[in-house]
Amino acid sequence: MTFKAKYLVTLIIPFLWAFSTESVEYKVKLAFIEKFTHYIEWPSPRPNSAEFVIGIYGADHFSEYISDYASNTLFNGKPLKIISMKTAVDIDKKMNVIFLGKDKKWAMDSIIQRAKLNSCLTMSEITGAAKKGMMVNFIEIDNSIKFEINNKVMKQSGFKVSSHLLKLAKIVEP
Repeated sequence: MTFKAKYLVTLIIPFLWAFSTESVEYKVKLAFIEKFTHYIEWPSPRPNSAEFVIGIYGADHFSEYISDYASNTLFNGKPLKIISMKTAVDIDKKMNVIFLGKDKKWAMDSIIQRAKLNSCLTMSEITGAAKKGMMVNFIEIDNSIKFEINNKVMKQSGFKVSSHLLKLAKIVEP
């Protein structure tokens, strides 16, 4: 494991101690998302929001597990706000990240299109989603949560990703 990989893992471990083992998967994903905010630059101009907003479509357990944690956490220096979305139309410019759960795979195309219009970073947990246009996709390899990045889509959408983060990711292209 490289120094940078060890450093990223070291930064994520404190997040895990605050949680029970019941929901470790989503808590690890949330820790990854928080750390990603330090390595990804959003396109300009962004609305000057006082909060870092994650819209979650599907993955209802994700919303449930992190709601308590959200009130005590800063993402990119801002308080975290979680919005449980009912449809893709709920996406707006105030959202920084859209997380698409496995149970809403059928909505992927509309989420991708709406997110592009609103400069939202798209993330999912759906097999093959990064190849289909999601920017970041969480995958499980050998009982560990890893992530894929579609850097081509991110660049086309105006996002800039640190080379440090790209070295840790599995890079995929459509």
